[in-house]
Amino acid sequence: MTTGRNYRPQLRALSRTLRDVHRALIDFSRERYELANGVVRSRTELLDLLLNDEAFVWLRPLSRIIVAIDELAARDVPPTAAETERMRARVEALTTASDDLNAFGSRYVALLASEPRVAMNHGDLRAAVTNSDGKPQAA
Repeated sequence: MTTGRNYRPQLRALSRTLRDVHRALIDFSRERYELANGVVRSRTELLDLLLNDEAFVWLRPLSRIIVAIDELAARDVPPTAAETERMRARVEALTTASDDLNAFGSRYVALLASEPRVAMNHGDLRAAVTNSDGKPQAA
């Protein structure tokens, strides 16, 4: 019996990198929120804000794609090359600016120039998206 290539490590690496980007964007958004509304006092309060407050709604597309990648990597049937490529294409599309300045990609691209934490994670994201074997590429 011939087995196909295992794409789970690649998907898991992509998910880990996206979670780092997500964390940096949450930190940035939290700091902006706190400037306008006061200190977020607990993780529970932050979670509630992430789920319910308009200031954090722009992060939801990123949250959804992380969940989709994790579900694909964890399912019983191994992910195919085509499914893995579709996920990479979705990440590419999500992290690209569009005509809608409020869309995730537009806001994300704008932050690359002004927010060092986001820019640092973006390099790792680019490597994870373009690397075919799921291993981090040397800088």
